Amino acid sequence: MPIIGAVKSYAFKVNDLELYEEVNYPESILKRMPDDECLNTCHLINQEATAHIGQLAPYGLVQQNLDDQETAADAFELLIPAYNVALAARKAATLQIPVMVRNIMTILRDQMDPLMLHFQNADPNLYAQYQNMRRIRNLGIRHRLNDSLVGRVTAQQDEAVVKGVRVFIVELNRWVETTELGNFRFPVVPDGSYTIRFVKENFETLDISDVAIIRSRPAVLNVEIDYETGLLSIPAEMQPDAEVENTTTTSKSKAA
Repeated sequence: MPIIGAVKSYAFKVNDLELYEEVNYPESILKRMPDDECLNTCHLINQEATAHIGQLAPYGLVQQNLDDQETAADAFELLIPAYNVALAARKAATLQIPVMVRNIMTILRDQMDPLMLHFQNADPNLYAQYQNMRRIRNLGIRHRLNDSLVGRVTAQQDEAVVKGVRVFIVELNRWVETTELGNFRFPVVPDGSYTIRFVKENFETLDISDVAIIRSRPAVLNVEIDYETGLLSIPAEMQPDAEVENTTTTSKSKAA
């Protein structure tokens, strides 16, 4: 930024508007640029400064400053490929999470559940503990500071997460879709009592009325999809004191 400042001051002094515009990049703009674009911009600014270095000494800029800047830019350029590789690897790993969750649930359903039937009579306490652990559905949604309503949609048959379910706050005409991890969240919802609508194509729409949202504590609302009956429902252990209604839909729906 000192290089930009010096060149802009010089360009303004000599009324060189073209030079002024060539280097007129606020720090906030540079920070938002993609790495490659930012690097090219820094090189162009250095070239303009180098072309006028003889006139820039009164503005506190000497050749050593430009050389130091170019060295830093070259070092940054070497880091870009490694960063991009790491970013791609992280994205790929994130995309694998739902697949891994489904694989784990398949192992539990097809291998562990049948195996544990042996202990139903041999060790009832162990079998009961296993069944209780298998019923845990809250997989630890991270609440953000401004969250007002959060939840997750899972399959009733195997507890696999379900993406692409539209969740509406009917009174506010706001909606979101569940993510790859089956999660949804609504930030900054005014305190009040709302109807929350869950919509998925070819499934019955689920309306949950009188859901209380309080700013000081996010409400949690988890829902299950039954692929056999086409119903969406609230798990028994999370039934709220609210009215629940299912209505059939065979196409994408919008909140009323």
